[in-house]
Amino acid sequence: MQFLTAALARAEETAKPATPGPWGVRPPSDHGDGWEVCGRGPGHNGSRWVVGAESGGGVYDEADARHIALHDPGAVLRRVAADRQILAEHQPVKAVGYDGYGVAVIDTCILCGSQYAPYPCRTVLLLAQAWGWEASHAVSPQPEIE
Repeated sequence: MQFLTAALARAEETAKPATPGPWGVRPPSDHGDGWEVCGRGPGHNGSRWVVGAESGGGVYDEADARHIALHDPGAVLRRVAADRQILAEHQPVKAVGYDGYGVAVIDTCILCGSQYAPYPCRTVLLLAQAWGWEASHAVSPQPEIE
């Protein structure tokens, strides 16, 4: 849960101040060598802005450019909001259950838990996995920037 909460907060923190879009892509122009990731935002007086590969905001592969545009800040914020709603529905609750050694009071999911299913439930584990969690992570890893 700590990992997932941190991953959602980090995604929200980076998406909120970014240009909201909509974002799109443009093929390389005569004076540029890469696909351009472009968008629209309030900081640009509603006009379309473009950042090309040569200035660090574009990419050289069309598939990369389309992927970046698809995952614009608005899409990230919608995903964060939906995942938080899912987490709100899958809260832990104390229950009498089996802890692997015998009968005990365990935390299980209020929505999908059972006496044999300790918290976090499968839904929460799958959400965490979608955000990059692995069992070896104590906390959310930071993306590396060179």
